[in-house]
Amino acid sequence: MRTFIFCCLLLLGVAPALAAPVDPALQKQLLEIYDEFNATVAKGEYQKAVAQRSAASQKMFREQLKTAQDRKAFMEMNKAVTPDQLTVVHSKMSKDGTKAALITHAGKIVPVGLKDKSTPPAGTVLTSELTIAFVKEGGKWKYESQTLGMDPASMQRCEDTKFEPITAYDDTVATSAGGPIVRVEFKPDHTLVIFRVLDEENCAFLPSKETLTKGGFDTALLQPYTVISLDGLRHKTSKQKLWVEQLDILEED
Repeated sequence: MRTFIFCCLLLLGVAPALAAPVDPALQKQLLEIYDEFNATVAKGEYQKAVAQRSAASQKMFREQLKTAQDRKAFMEMNKAVTPDQLTVVHSKMSKDGTKAALITHAGKIVPVGLKDKSTPPAGTVLTSELTIAFVKEGGKWKYESQTLGMDPASMQRCEDTKFEPITAYDDTVATSAGGPIVRVEFKPDHTLVIFRVLDEENCAFLPSKETLTKGGFDTALLQPYTVISLDGLRHKTSKQKLWVEQLDILEED
């Protein structure tokens, strides 16, 4: 039988500080920068749109969009992915204050007239997670990139959140996993940390908040969107449940 030594393992490293959120006023400014780019794209002004992007993005465009057809496709693609609805759910700022990211839920309304039969009916709102990155260059913020994620509603949830003893877990095979935290629940006898691995939620079970605190772990680090890496044991029958033996908070840029 493997011994539960989670608290001891936690003390092997120094926990990093969490990424700071973006100031509300700056968040508003960044969204305006993003909207300005999309408005320029809607007008078909390629050169102006490129100039509104970061230096790294502009370099990439020069290298990859060499023909008029390439540039036309670029503009059409950007028009197609421009959100009709946008809600910021999280934000983070780099330590040096030169990079910022807005994690959003973006909605796109299916237009009328699409001929693809696999497309939902016109008017349907398609939702996805969208991370929008910005960089500060020469004292000014520039839109750098956007990364499209999955529809939050299509996530495979971890439905079985019941706490069980270590005997319910397979102690013959160690496992490692990691990803951003979805939510944390502090219970009298344990701590439940639900984190995301691609399109699937996993339930990680830790000692109680009181036990973690006595062991020297700062439980304030367990916040949504914080990225964790852990080692432990998989449940014998529910593959989305893990008994945690070691957990690390991953430092972000």
